[in-house]
Amino acid sequence: MEFRVKKRLGHEFRVVHNKINRYISCFISEIGKSEALTQPQCHILGYLMAHKDTDVFQRDIENEFDISRATATNTLQVMERHGLIMRVGCPEDARLKKLVITDKGRDVFELFVPYFKKMDNQITKGFSKKEIEQLYDFLKRIQKNLDPPY
Repeated sequence: MEFRVKKRLGHEFRVVHNKINRYISCFISEIGKSEALTQPQCHILGYLMAHKDTDVFQRDIENEFDISRATATNTLQVMERHGLIMRVGCPEDARLKKLVITDKGRDVFELFVPYFKKMDNQITKGFSKKEIEQLYDFLKRIQKNLDPPY
């Protein structure tokens, strides 16, 4: 009896996810050793750099990376202990703490920029600009399709 598995998008996404993780792990372990930096921390630094002119709060990190409050809290606490970010009180609401990247966090992130550019170039090698834009559109639509309720 022959067993065949039809093409499954979920499987393909898992394979791509694993390949990207291995790629990122290589340069994070190379550069981030001294900081014990993890992939999520590196992505959060990137988000803070991209939004340095706006107020960013923990809930923004939770929403952007689709992570739980507990996961965000733990990750941000470690980043704060390592001096990569600071939590600064918000004058409008004392309960809110703004996330601010430190000079050390900026310096660490800047080390990764060339590697992220190289990775993006590798991922999109052989794609036209139009195909890359379509890919972004497809990925955004897939993300939206996977938002609850299912």
